[in-house]
Amino acid sequence: MLIHVEAEKFDDRETNVDAAINDAKALYEAGEKRLGTNESVFNKIFGTRTHEQLQVVFQEYEKLAGHGIEFAVQKEFKGPMQNALLVMIYFDACVNAVLVKIVRNPIAYFAKQLYSAMKGPGTNDPVLIRIIVSRSERDLLQIKEEFFNLYGKSLRSYVIVSKFMISRK
Repeated sequence: MLIHVEAEKFDDRETNVDAAINDAKALYEAGEKRLGTNESVFNKIFGTRTHEQLQVVFQEYEKLAGHGIEFAVQKEFKGPMQNALLVMIYFDACVNAVLVKIVRNPIAYFAKQLYSAMKGPGTNDPVLIRIIVSRSERDLLQIKEEFFNLYGKSLRSYVIVSKFMISRK
């Protein structure tokens, strides 16, 4: 965790595919490709890359290894180190242990979370409000499109029906 405190991560949303390919190769060579694991390579990459850059690294790793980085971490590490790396992989949603979904496709993740907040009896208002407000200036339009693609109805119609059902009770 100290590497996170000392890391100089910049708030740069741009990614570098060539660097991600190199990082994916370095992770593969430091882990699955060799006998034993070079933990310092994992620490450096996981601790110093931005969330966006790690997303690209994970994609490149999967292309290279034929499976996700989480499989490699579970295979190569045990105990606290494994847990720490998995938390870093699943970072944004460690409560639900689904960060790889967020990292790989945040639009679909939030569309599914919105649906989950409204399906069934009752609405999880805090989740609904938190996602809509926090994503409104970032990618809410894309989330609305993905919601429609996944569920065949607009997010707006789900919110209206969900609120109507609550007001009738």
